[in-house]
Amino acid sequence: MLCLQRCVPACKSVFRVGMEKLLGLISNGLNKQSAGSNDVSKAAGRLALLTALASYQVDEGIVLVFRVHFPEDDKLLGTLAWASFTAARRIGSWLLVPK
Repeated sequence: MLCLQRCVPACKSVFRVGMEKLLGLISNGLNKQSAGSNDVSKAAGRLALLTALASYQVDEGIVLVFRVHFPEDDKLLGTLAWASFTAARRIGSWLLVPK
């Protein structure tokens, strides 16, 4: 669980809310989802959600906005790892286990 310890705590609440509302979160939906959050949470939550739901949309701009608040490499990697792992675990729970 090292990735969970290194994840930026501010992203966890925004990320968990987003995971519950998978549909409609990409692009414009992300802006609406994080409307009540502060800039730090928005940057971290947006990176985490895009990593989990649409990793192809994570670009240099998304990473640079995150790094304004969290310039350390371990925060970036921890957030990416935590978001990926959490999404994979959730999706894995949907799979049927053969008897």
